[in-house]
Amino acid sequence: MGFYEYLPHTADVRIRAIGSDLPDLFDSALKGLCGVLYSEPFNNDSNMFTSKINLKSIDSSALIIDFLSEALSLMYNNKAVMPQLKISKLENNQIIAELCGFHVDGFSEDIKAVTYHAAEIITNNDNQLEVIITLDI
Repeated sequence: MGFYEYLPHTADVRIRAIGSDLPDLFDSALKGLCGVLYSEPFNNDSNMFTSKINLKSIDSSALIIDFLSEALSLMYNNKAVMPQLKISKLENNQIIAELCGFHVDGFSEDIKAVTYHAAEIITNNDNQLEVIITLDI
């Protein structure tokens, strides 16, 4: 089971996401992004909204950034928070998935962009996948 934590940073928000495998890592990173965007408890049972994502990138590190950028865009465009991830296909350079969540009246934080700065998926000392995501706020 993956998790995420927020790391101190002077101007931006940094998220360390950890997962046992790529799907777990993507899920943890998405939940971390949603936690910054919307600080209220996630509402999983009313006003549900879904959207599909189909992306290709050069590698898994670029893919996770592209995925989070697309998810952020979808959330802003639909005024929704989508912390639930249902993956149909995930390979080193492609993801096909559905995001599920709920509509909101407003967001807690304005995220300008998900950046590529220092974003590299690594295998940590616990043999889990880990990535640091920097959000430009």
